[in-house]
Amino acid sequence: MNEADTCRKHVVPSLQAAGWDDEPHSIAEQRTVTDGRIVPLGKGFLRRPPKRIDYILRYTRDFPLAVVEAKAIYKSAADGLQQAKDYALMLGLKFAYATNGPEIIEFDAISGVEGRVERYPTPAELWERYLAAAGLADPQIAARLLTPFNHEVGKGERYYQQLAVNRVVESILTGKRRVLVTMAERAWTVPVEELLGNNCNLDRKNPRAKEDITHLPPEQLVASILEKEQRIIEIMGRIRSSLGGTGS
Repeated sequence: MNEADTCRKHVVPSLQAAGWDDEPHSIAEQRTVTDGRIVPLGKGFLRRPPKRIDYILRYTRDFPLAVVEAKAIYKSAADGLQQAKDYALMLGLKFAYATNGPEIIEFDAISGVEGRVERYPTPAELWERYLAAAGLADPQIAARLLTPFNHEVGKGERYYQQLAVNRVVESILTGKRRVLVTMAERAWTVPVEELLGNNCNLDRKNPRAKEDITHLPPEQLVASILEKEQRIIEIMGRIRSSLGGTGS
């Protein structure tokens, strides 16, 4: 069997048996994660095929948990492990699986442990492992991760919302309690609890920015300008007198 046969006869049935095809969970197949690299060819250029992930396992439509890289049954599952790790790293995911159908290898980036498993974990099992490793036992916090800020019905979350969630979780996993927020050329940190309490909303004011200028009413603005002009005239007069000028 080739890789397509392996996926059809082994991988997909195994994932479905684990519950990954049951709402609200889902299996995203053949998802492109990079454009093909452009390489010179003669007087022109050639774009190589893009990188595609065989399967992304999503706990909810907007919250992926793992990737699965499949190989043909006549190959070893280990042949796809590094590829699966690379894809998981690119997407900021903590679980990667490589398989040739009957054989499944799991890599847990949180613990750094990899090894063969008899089956794929169920969505509930993997979600519990994810929360336990992140120290997110509070169900309200877990719910916030699954309910991104400004979510529109029928549309996925914005890329920066998922980025915020990833940064929050990464900070927790590494024992940090603050998350780096960047905007234009400025950057500052925000407490993890603050981001979680606001559904990972990055739409916030830069605390280092200067206060907004309060514009005066027109009549006060004119009076202020005239006052400054009068002071300038008086100062220039004193300077001229000190220099012995007589005026013209």
